[in-house]
Amino acid sequence: MTTRPIPPRGLKGPCPVCNRQFDANPDQCPECPWVLWQRLNTVYQGELAAKEEMRLDNVAMLEALDFYSKPETYFGIGFLPDPPAGAFMEDFSETELGMKPGKRARQALGDEP
Repeated sequence: MTTRPIPPRGLKGPCPVCNRQFDANPDQCPECPWVLWQRLNTVYQGELAAKEEMRLDNVAMLEALDFYSKPETYFGIGFLPDPPAGAFMEDFSETELGMKPGKRARQALGDEP
């Protein structure tokens, strides 16, 4: 047996469709179109917030990728790898400023084949 969903918490006053009082009994009006819309809107707003958070995360990742892709980031920095240095040693490529790390970042941004 399925239970009827209750309206979202925090609804007060009369339902604008069926005029039942939410604050009197939150279990009332479970199938009213307005309540269903409110419930869907709550889910939709949560999805919008999650989408915006993902967008901001993507922007931050692209900014970091851009930072590590630029040869100027490594200007005036010396590297003294201590073998085995692993994949880091394969991350160098020739740039307009000479051999610089950041090859994978430049490839990801399409700046380098």
